Amino acid sequence: MTAYNYERFDNKVYGPIPFALHSPKVGECATDFEARTLDGSPVRLSDFEGKRIVLETGSMTCPMFGGNIEPMNGLADRYRSDDSIVFLILYTREAHPAPKFPAHRNDRHKLKTANLIAPMLSENRTVLVDDVAGSAHRGWASFRIRSG
Repeated sequence: MTAYNYERFDNKVYGPIPFALHSPKVGECATDFEARTLDGSPVRLSDFEGKRIVLETGSMTCPMFGGNIEPMNGLADRYRSDDSIVFLILYTREAHPAPKFPAHRNDRHKLKTANLIAPMLSENRTVLVDDVAGSAHRGWASFRIRSG
């Protein structure tokens, strides 16, 4: 099994994508997780209870994330005055680690790298930072629906 924060991308890291078959559906209750805000404060997904959540995962080296920043920011801007909706980014591992943005060594390194997202990419959504082990990200890959 490959480490979560792989040093070099290889498509064998992903293999079959099991989470594609188990991704959450609109209106389903999501599994709670803890992350950090860009200032390092702890936050839980359940802190946004009662709101509709648009959650995107991404990293500095993820081309899918980078290619969607402008339209996703536009969508967030469109609904900015609606207090019932929150747009979140869960900063995960580097999809394609490279010298400028290598695999995360520890939580402090990951938080420092995550703080580059907003100014470098003109990001205006709320960025949450997963721990270096990818606990939230990996938990969503095996998405479970809360009962009740």
